[in-house]
Amino acid sequence: MEEKALEVYDVIRSIRDPEKPNTLEELDVVTEKCVEVRELGEEEYLIIIKFSPTVPHCSLATLIGLCLQVKLQRCLPFKHKLEIYISEGTHSTEEDRSWQRCFAGHKASERVKVGRSLETLMS
Repeated sequence: MEEKALEVYDVIRSIRDPEKPNTLEELDVVTEKCVEVRELGEEEYLIIIKFSPTVPHCSLATLIGLCLQVKLQRCLPFKHKLEIYISEGTHSTEEDRSWQRCFAGHKASERVKVGRSLETLMS
C-alpha cells in the first residue's frame, strides 16, 4: 500500500494554495504521512487524506479539500473511494473536520464561487 500512497501523494503535492503562490507540499498542508491507502478489493482502494490548513481559521479549507478531490479523480489511474478530512486539532471549527460536511453547508452561490476558483486553480 505504501507504493499507492506515494502515487497519491505525488498527484496532490503540486496543487497550489488558493491564497499563496506555494504548493500544498511547500506549505506542509499535505505530507506523505497525511495519505493512507487501504485495499478494498481487487484493484479497488480507499484513499484517506488528512490535510492541515496553514492557519486554524483558514477560510479556504473547503476549497483545498475540493481541489484534492478533483485532482485525484482526474489523475489516478486506479479505481478508488476517497475520504478527505482536516487533521484533528488544526482548524478552529472542529465540528466541520470533514471538508465534505463543511462544503455541503454552503449556499448555492458560494458553491458556484468555489467551483470557479477551483477551475482557476486546477488549470
